[in-house]
Order: sequence, then structure tokens, then C-alpha cells
Amino acid sequence: MKKPPKTWIGKRISVRWLDPCGFVNQELSEVDVAECVSDGTLVSMDDRKLILRTAVYPKDKNFGDWTAITLGAIVNCKKL
Repeated sequence: MKKPPKTWIGKRISVRWLDPCGFVNQELSEVDVAECVSDGTLVSMDDRKLILRTAVYPKDKNFGDWTAITLGAIVNCKKL
């Protein structure tokens, strides 16, 4: 599945995605994107991006650690 359904909001998911990379003074053959895997709770999604909560601070649920991933970068995702 390339993009999670909105019904997965609030669920723990794993997202495999391609992270753009910059290269300076490198051989062309070494230039590529980095494949990443991020696990967390899907907290929101719109037509550009999804946001995963990877850590939460119990005193205030609006503070935490977050990962924003553009939908076009997603290779696949699954529920955990």
C-alpha cells in the first residue's frame, strides 16, 4: 500500500519512504536517495503529507517527536 487510508489515523504504522539527499563533490554513480523506515502513530494526513508521532510527552500531548513525510516519497506502509 503506497498511502495509508484515513481510517488508520490514530493507529501505529510503519512507513518505508525515500528521503532526498544532497551530494557535494561526489561521483555521479554515488548519487541516490536514502531509503528510510519510520514507525509511529499516524496523527494526521492531507493531500501533501502525513505526520507520525514517534514519541509523546505525557504532561502535554501537543509536545512530542514528529516525522512529516511527503506522500510522493512513500514506497509502502503497513499497520503495526
